[in-house]
Amino acid sequence: MKHRWRKKSVTTLLVYLGLVIATVNASAYGVEAKSSDIAIYTPNMRESEEILDELSEVMPVLEPEASNETLFANYVDMMFEAQMFSATPIADKGLGNRYLRGESLAVYNQLKQTFESVANGSLASVRNITVDLSDYNIVYDSAALEKLGISGIKSEEDYKIVFQDFVQRVELKRVMTYLLRDCPYDLYWYDKTQGMSYNYEYDRTKDGGIRMNKMHFRFCVCKDYATTDSYTLNTEKISATRIAVENAQKIVAAASSYSDVEKLRYFKEQICEMTDYNREVVSAPHVFGDPWQMIYVFDGDPSTKVVCEGYSKAFQYLCDKTVFKDNIDCVIVSGLCGVVDSAKASGAHMWNHVRMPNGKVYLADITNSDQGNIGVGGELFLAGASLTSGNYQVNCGRSKIAYTYDDSTKTNLSDYYLKLSDLAYDVTPNCNHVNISTTGKIDATCTESGMSGDIKCLDCGAYLQESLYVKAKGHLYVDGKEGALDKYKVSDATCTKKAVYNKHCSACGKISDATFEYGEFDLTKHDFSEQVYLTSEPGKHYQKCKNCQRESEHLTCSPSKEVTENSIIPTCGKEGSYDQVVYCTKCEQVLRRTSVTVPATGEHIAETTVTKASLTKDGKRETKCLECGKFIKSNIIYAVKNVKLSAIYYTYDGKAKTPKVTVTDSKGNTIAASNYTVTYSSDRKNVGKHTVKVTLKGDYSGSKSLTFKVYPPKTKISSVKAGAKAFTVKWAKKSSQVSGYEIQYATSSDFESGAKTMKVTSAKTISKNVKGLKAKTKYYVRIRTFKSIGSTKYYSEWSEKKSVVTKK
Repeated sequence: MKHRWRKKSVTTLLVYLGLVIATVNASAYGVEAKSSDIAIYTPNMRESEEILDELSEVMPVLEPEASNETLFANYVDMMFEAQMFSATPIADKGLGNRYLRGESLAVYNQLKQTFESVANGSLASVRNITVDLSDYNIVYDSAALEKLGISGIKSEEDYKIVFQDFVQRVELKRVMTYLLRDCPYDLYWYDKTQGMSYNYEYDRTKDGGIRMNKMHFRFCVCKDYATTDSYTLNTEKISATRIAVENAQKIVAAASSYSDVEKLRYFKEQICEMTDYNREVVSAPHVFGDPWQMIYVFDGDPSTKVVCEGYSKAFQYLCDKTVFKDNIDCVIVSGLCGVVDSAKASGAHMWNHVRMPNGKVYLADITNSDQGNIGVGGELFLAGASLTSGNYQVNCGRSKIAYTYDDSTKTNLSDYYLKLSDLAYDVTPNCNHVNISTTGKIDATCTESGMSGDIKCLDCGAYLQESLYVKAKGHLYVDGKEGALDKYKVSDATCTKKAVYNKHCSACGKISDATFEYGEFDLTKHDFSEQVYLTSEPGKHYQKCKNCQRESEHLTCSPSKEVTENSIIPTCGKEGSYDQVVYCTKCEQVLRRTSVTVPATGEHIAETTVTKASLTKDGKRETKCLECGKFIKSNIIYAVKNVKLSAIYYTYDGKAKTPKVTVTDSKGNTIAASNYTVTYSSDRKNVGKHTVKVTLKGDYSGSKSLTFKVYPPKTKISSVKAGAKAFTVKWAKKSSQVSGYEIQYATSSDFESGAKTMKVTSAKTISKNVKGLKAKTKYYVRIRTFKSIGSTKYYSEWSEKKSVVTKK
């Protein structure tokens, strides 16, 4: 078995509606394909035209040059099977299955299956994806080689001819075309700018030919979804999506036995319990339909929060997946919401309308039914509303909440879903309440109260009894025989006392501080621990029981090893001393004591004190002897003179800016970083002025704040087209951290005299027609972006200038 790895150059011929077509230019050792050079499709590219002809009637509607994040968002919607507010992929049978045959179809299907495994997180590595073609018996024997114009494989040029024919035979360009067309969302992780590489696996045949067996592919993963290895996928996001889908399905299953109304109420309560409102983004523009929002509801992570579209989409999803006993229909509605007669303006909002079996429509605002919001009492769930001044108003406590439909809602939904009932839905219909259940019951313990539990009807969903507190039982302490257990024993019986036990609770086992005695005296247990009596016989002693005064037998003293006591450490000017003592190991009497004197050491006992240096004053470090007070050493700690940042100007690129800090003292010496901490402002990736605080520590005290600025990203002019006494300038759109653009034009190339400036206040605008100019005059044009923050504007660098000559 042989492997031939080959390098190839690949040029992307088409980037159009998410579709990339790559052609292969195999060298003598070719096979690595990399989409590094991007070119726009032009009609004279015959092979691309043929593919476009085949696809023209069934091209998907995708965002032009869709980002990996957008593709992933739509993949998440596919996993949830959500159909609202997101692009919906065409049925996934695929054009490849319609137009490819034989070995081309085999390559397509095997890669497609791999892409699906990578997308759903079951396969992480795309470093070596193997496609098996051994069943197709692709053999280049003498007859096949003769058709290629070669008599045998004798040189690298012969290999090149065979491999080029093989790539054409498997139609690799068309295979990749269809895969990128049929699996746009499954390939959200694929970095098309870096592309893929591949090699062949083949055998030599007996007649000198080649049998092609396998192809091995390697796909680049974009940095947002890759690990440190650019060929391995980080599956954390997919895992979160899968968990969210499973949790949503569990909620639907848990409510399967409930009544229709109780299902709706259960869905509302579960959503409000699993997530909280994200108040940090209230002032930011909302993008309705963000698929991540529904993940944040069901992902089981209490730290992830959502805004109104998350609540409404989650409720819609649970309703869509539920089989109701009667005809219940739920839709999502968007528009404005606010308190009537409030000084605060209404804000963009999303909620649900539920059409009940009685044919009437009711408002369900899940967001504002959550804890901490105005409708937590249930007034905004299956609520009725009155049509007043072009909006629907709902009574909620002492306030009226107004809901106003936006144009999209009024265009896409009829009165069938938008005309609300005047009265709220009656969620407690007549019922005998035979089928009941108790939830939340907690048994009372000795010390803690319990709960009787909520009792509700499973047929109509009505709560029949609210959970009540049950008083704690209190401890039942026991003594006597039933309480005389070893685990509660405090002390054993002695010659004068019975064994002592703690009283304990017979229910929970809690031990009381109170004790009781039980059992008999133990006449073998004496306490000889306190007093020792020496006998008249040297080296002998005896003891008395401190309880019954019984004397022990005479005991022979047993000397211990010599120990050192009463040690006094010698100092620089004073001598020290210690005692060498021998004890009896039984009675602990001193059998021998010898005192020893130690001469003075003459060495100082050093102690160092530090007076910290500051931004204006020197400090010092002094070392002196604790014994005699003599100063041994003194050093100056020079004051901090300069605190500088490595850079004070940046251009926005989406990354947080962290300039390095350098601190030097008044002598020009660099102060080690261990002597200060650096605190950066949290939003320092965005355009604006940011603060860096340096706090001195260690041998220094004080702090200093420095600033740096982030300017908006630079744009460039894509074209300048002349008109009659006018010209039209077009430029590259910059949507992040940009408020608008400034266009400057002048007849002088240095813009020093007569330059005029025009301001474009929308970041979405990408062209401007400049009129009222001189005819047949050469103008120089340049552009820059700006970002407004309060009353301050931050400008990017000017673009490269371009010139244009106006017409008559």
